[in-house]
Amino acid sequence: FPVTIQPGGISHFNFEGANGAAKRLVGGSLSNVPNFTNGTFVVFSSILNSTSNWRTLTRGTDHQVLIESGSNRLGMYDNTTSTNFQDSTFLVSNIPNYTTRFNMLCWKLSTSSPYYQFQYNDSSVVGSITSIGATFDDGFSSIGAFHDNNNLMNSFSQYWGKIAVFLYYNRHLSNSEISKIYNAFKIRFNI
Repeated sequence: FPVTIQPGGISHFNFEGANGAAKRLVGGSLSNVPNFTNGTFVVFSSILNSTSNWRTLTRGTDHQVLIESGSNRLGMYDNTTSTNFQDSTFLVSNIPNYTTRFNMLCWKLSTSSPYYQFQYNDSSVVGSITSIGATFDDGFSSIGAFHDNNNLMNSFSQYWGKIAVFLYYNRHLSNSEISKIYNAFKIRFNI
């Protein structure tokens, strides 16, 4: 994937439509990065400025992180048990300059309730899901868009936006650890 350098010198992957998604292929087949009992995603990203389609950050069988089509509601989409969209009750449009600035977005995902917790920059949790349909029971094989269950590199939709940093941890990070990551990157991303 081409790396773009935005004015101000921020290198990032552009998942806004033309470049598809980052896929994990093993032996030519989609293969999930494993899920854990607890996991944390920390992402420095700007989000595509469009509500005309879903916006998918990660996708395996489930969409662990996505924004609902027709709105700015953040949540996940459960395909494993067919409970469909699970709403965190948070609107991404509440994040300052969410379409033009790289903000730190953080998700704590779990196999026990609360299954999904979201916070941004140096905030506390602002969105969560306690419904069992949001269980972190599936890893992910693509970042930045929906892979359409297709191994070919040209089958994508539901573009997320721009991603400069994507970190995945096999446990829940503490609030202190999340603050340290934020402080380490905030000057670089001017947040």
